[in-house]
Amino acid sequence: MSTLFKTHTVVLGSILTLTLTATAHSQGMPDEVRERLGKLVGVWDESFSIGEESGTGSVSASALPNGEGIQYHYHNARSVLNGQPIFATGLIGWDAAKQLATERQYANNGAMFTSTFTLNAEGGFTSPIRGSVVDQAGKVSARKDERSISFPDENTFEVRGTSQIGDDPVKLLKATYRRVSEDELERRASQEYQAFDSYFTGQWDVKRTNSDDSVIDGEFMIARASMDGTHIVSFAAQEGLKTTSLWAYDRTTGRWTGHWVDNAGHASVESWEPLLGRKIEPGSELHGVEFGFQGGQPLQLKLVLRVIDAKTYEVVVNNIHDPTDSYTSRMTRRDNADLSADAKPFMSRLVGTWTMHGQRNGEPFTGLYQVRWNDAHTGLILSSREGNKLTHGVGFWDATTGELVETWIVDNLSVVLRVKPSADLANGYGRVTLHLPSGEVAQGTSRSEHFSSDKFKFIGKVADGRSFEADYTRVPIGASEAALANYGKFVVGGTWVCETQTPTARHTYTWRSGNKTLAWDRQGGRFPGVSLLSVDHVSQCLRSMDVDDDGTTGSSVWVQTDENTWLFAGRFAAPNEEQDLYLTLTRTSPDEIHLTGTAIFDGQEQSVSDLWKRTR
Repeated sequence: MSTLFKTHTVVLGSILTLTLTATAHSQGMPDEVRERLGKLVGVWDESFSIGEESGTGSVSASALPNGEGIQYHYHNARSVLNGQPIFATGLIGWDAAKQLATERQYANNGAMFTSTFTLNAEGGFTSPIRGSVVDQAGKVSARKDERSISFPDENTFEVRGTSQIGDDPVKLLKATYRRVSEDELERRASQEYQAFDSYFTGQWDVKRTNSDDSVIDGEFMIARASMDGTHIVSFAAQEGLKTTSLWAYDRTTGRWTGHWVDNAGHASVESWEPLLGRKIEPGSELHGVEFGFQGGQPLQLKLVLRVIDAKTYEVVVNNIHDPTDSYTSRMTRRDNADLSADAKPFMSRLVGTWTMHGQRNGEPFTGLYQVRWNDAHTGLILSSREGNKLTHGVGFWDATTGELVETWIVDNLSVVLRVKPSADLANGYGRVTLHLPSGEVAQGTSRSEHFSSDKFKFIGKVADGRSFEADYTRVPIGASEAALANYGKFVVGGTWVCETQTPTARHTYTWRSGNKTLAWDRQGGRFPGVSLLSVDHVSQCLRSMDVDDDGTTGSSVWVQTDENTWLFAGRFAAPNEEQDLYLTLTRTSPDEIHLTGTAIFDGQEQSVSDLWKRTR
């Protein structure tokens, strides 16, 4: 907010600024304080007025892992004080010495405040805020708010009071916060990805103009990069500097977040305001911030993205700590992104779903490997799964060197593979580069051997002793169609019951018209909901689309490994967590299935062993 930021974060600040007083007999937060703080957890839309000024914002608040406080993020697209977007982060916790719940909030323009809240008899709070605001000219003024907070119902809370900036007149403050439902969060996330894909996905030429008017040319590629299509990878290269990032839209904070690493050992995090489901048009402007370290020094950047036309946009980067390192990058979409006669056949050989068997540093592993084209058929989107571990990457053709370049994000390091095909395209030879968390770089070699259209081997060795060797076998689309038919023939008819789950789970299967899609109704048990199982012709695998009754959504890949066994690997987005399943379904009799494997819930791995029996 503004005068709001003369008073903004006033509201958020106001409401979520909790410093609660209560009777306490130990060092921990009293139950009464914890219970009332819990009412603020959630995602909220804000509308507010300060004097004659008004505006809107959004807040996401979550409990700390130990339950002893709240962390929150606030966003306002346009401050009424200076017209700039506001990103603020706050923390509410228990001060044992003062016997108060206290809060501190910091905003991207340097404003901050502290607060203390006192529980009142009406079930809300009374609260003073003391802090500072920064106007458009950079002037810092004191902020003094007096407010009360009330909870009309479980989906609303209100702030009423006064706000004063410096020696300005005291103004009335009103703010209302309304909870955003899970369905609405899901709808907004879908709109965000649609808006992103409509403009940004693809390959771009980059021209960076520095503050001293020097110019650096480079390239930038953006693509979807996960089995469920909800993560985005970008790859950038300029004068020897190569950068990789993994992006996702955080529906709880309502912001886009990207994690960057480069071959010089730098790492940073970007945060951008939402696209709001709108079509990106000439004149559109988005604002973001970036934090990290560069050369051992803190990095803090203000970012402004301006859309020029359908094929051009620019990003203005202002370095807060070093203005001489500020610059503007202009991105121009490549019109001629067609691949060469050698590139497309070599890359096409990888497209599909593959089973993996191999060794990493001498340790055996198995898994699934999936490759598909991006929408423009100019690059590859890569996913690799070993048990419950998923890694993602992108591949593009370097026309200058005649190499396929793959960039992967693996745990906290990045891996770059450069593979040059042989004249007959049967083999590939290249280099492996690991960018380690320490900033060091490890180099190695790689070799791929394509024995047929359905089998290949990859071997990679790094100078520090690391090694990787795996055999890949394609899952042809015919096998996926047969797996669907075989599974449907087995499970359709009667009801499948699992009494080891609480409550008892009951599943029924029915063919949709045409026997190309299997509908799966799940009642009771761990995951009540519905699924549709069919052949994914893009990745040539058997895939289910899954929706649970609690709003959890996801996608699973199925592979039939023998006459009686199906492998099931799924990743799901639950309302408050990510879930992962890696299971084996074994037919032990005509009316019995043994389900075994591992699942990850709340970040914890669990073993699964369920026996399903058919009742007719």
